[in-house]
Amino acid sequence: MTYRTASALRADNATPDEIRANLSAARIEAKVLLDRAARNERDLLKSEAREFDRHLTAAGDLQTLLENCVFHEIAASRDRRGIRVLSDDGDRPTTAENRIGAVLHRALSGGAGAGAPFAPTEYGPALDYLRAKSVIMSSGARILTTSNRSLSLPHITAGTTAGWYAENAAITASDISAETITVTPSSIKTLEYVSNELRSDSEANVAVLDMIGRSMLEDVALKADLGFIEGTGSSNQPTGLKNVSGITTQTSGTNGATANLDSIVTAIGTLRTNNAEPTAIICHPRTAATLMALKDTAGRYLALGAGDPIATGVRPSLFGIPLLTTSQTSITETAGSSSDCSSIYVVQADQIVVVMRTDTPLYETDTSSGFASDQTAARCVLRVGIAVPNPTAVVRISGVRP
Repeated sequence: MTYRTASALRADNATPDEIRANLSAARIEAKVLLDRAARNERDLLKSEAREFDRHLTAAGDLQTLLENCVFHEIAASRDRRGIRVLSDDGDRPTTAENRIGAVLHRALSGGAGAGAPFAPTEYGPALDYLRAKSVIMSSGARILTTSNRSLSLPHITAGTTAGWYAENAAITASDISAETITVTPSSIKTLEYVSNELRSDSEANVAVLDMIGRSMLEDVALKADLGFIEGTGSSNQPTGLKNVSGITTQTSGTNGATANLDSIVTAIGTLRTNNAEPTAIICHPRTAATLMALKDTAGRYLALGAGDPIATGVRPSLFGIPLLTTSQTSITETAGSSSDCSSIYVVQADQIVVVMRTDTPLYETDTSSGFASDQTAARCVLRVGIAVPNPTAVVRISGVRP
């Protein structure tokens, strides 16, 4: 194998970057087996199937290890900068084995006040966790950060005119046409009050904050996906993929139709006609289940990676394109007489730009606001926006029925 197992990396206290590298290697090993069989137009051999399963299991273990330890970068960052992170009683410094709650917690520093929020160097690891929970952010979309109110993106709308010329012939000059796209991040916020007695009664001081920190980041990631896909551009929402002007909308018939591979093939062809290359297929889990259940005449699943529907670490794909799912895609769209429809998005993900503000603490706690009721407030704030500079790199298949 070209990678190390999760247990070996855990024993060596590997960094998240090391885990990511080995996770990528495990996925590549699995894909190599599938590609080899596809080139030879055959199923996996028994020996290959066993090896494929080992890679799947290893990738799943590595993914779990990555999610569980990504925030340890924060603790390491604090240690490197000599910041003394105290526990809730203000006496005992925490160690490098802090739980995520202690790392996320807006901890006391030097025992003064309620503490400072994340420093910029600590924002990245929390963002990694958030990104892993957001389908759009983990699809390959470009993620840009800013500390300004908005971010201006230069966008080329038309290139130069190329031509064939004879030797020494004068080349006719031509100009690039360009525009500026301005993205102003909107705010996603969530607030929770936690009983201080509950925190004190926990087996470990930080256990409650651990759960709340993870839960809030996941809630924010889901809400971000909802805006990225369904956002209307009004009521403080971004303009999601569904409502971006200029994307291609491919209907599934007057009253909609069940998800099928023909519609995916058509969308892929449309993207390539527009000089875009599909890198992700995004849909609701209900739709993905229909697509993953499709079989050939020999009863073999057509979705690569779907041979073991509950396998983790290696995502299923269609025609070599990753199939990504999010519950934030509507399943109540209307097509003719049908009101149970959804949409599939076939995209070149790097043509989607997510802009994030990094000057606002992603997660913090405060004891002063709940002082009268003996509570601690936990708050998560994400300021984020989305833009699609090249809308022809997105095809929406609408009217997809169960």
